[in-house]
Amino acid sequence: MIHFQKISKTYPSKNGGVKALKNVDLIVNAREIFGVIGLSGAGKSTLLRLVNGLETFDEGNLTVDGVNLQTCDKKDLRALRQNTGMIFQHYHLLQHRKVGGNIAFPLELSGESRSKIEKKVDELLEIVDLKEKKHHYPAVLSGGQRQRVAIARALATNPKILLCDEATSSLDPITGKAILSLLEKINRELGITILMISHQLSAVSRICHRVGVLQNGEMIEQGSKEQVLGYPKKTYTRALIESSEIHGKAHLKREVV
Repeated sequence: MIHFQKISKTYPSKNGGVKALKNVDLIVNAREIFGVIGLSGAGKSTLLRLVNGLETFDEGNLTVDGVNLQTCDKKDLRALRQNTGMIFQHYHLLQHRKVGGNIAFPLELSGESRSKIEKKVDELLEIVDLKEKKHHYPAVLSGGQRQRVAIARALATNPKILLCDEATSSLDPITGKAILSLLEKINRELGITILMISHQLSAVSRICHRVGVLQNGEMIEQGSKEQVLGYPKKTYTRALIESSEIHGKAHLKREVV
């Protein structure tokens, strides 16, 4: 579904450039939830933005849902972006539009009829459990409700892939768990592939099938969450786990259940 092959990315700077990613190899399988963890500046956001073409890479090859991002034309890139939803840490909702209008926005851009848009909006509100908030503005919603609206909007174009950029980082633990449960439900019931980045190991251990660890732009280890979080090979990974709310294999087993 998503295949990174020796991907490198450098941002220009006065000192000759900053290497955001270095020879990253990664495969995200269809219908799985893959989590990428690492400290701020490790390259997580850059990795995510490469998938839908919001960033370009300097070296390597990246294929997403059969589209080669190195050689694809504008038409293929537009189709890829339509098949890829994105959820942000700070929601990015349109404050002047009500909940229904926010969810409808990508459908309006794609030229769907009003009747189809209304039907789709109602279906998505049902999925995210916000039917009663359709005519409310984002400003009166809680953080968790705003993120549910953002998830519904990301699902509006029936994407095959969902990219999650620290989707629960700004939420309290209880609300964050509810959002993670919703993402798990979307993966299970709709078959959508989810690639999420997070510095919250509890989020990754809760719903991800496999995990990758980024350190200074390098993917230093990856595998099942049981392997990576339960039996880390690298000192960096062990330090991340020890400094997080995950303490030992017993907690990890509770999250896996």
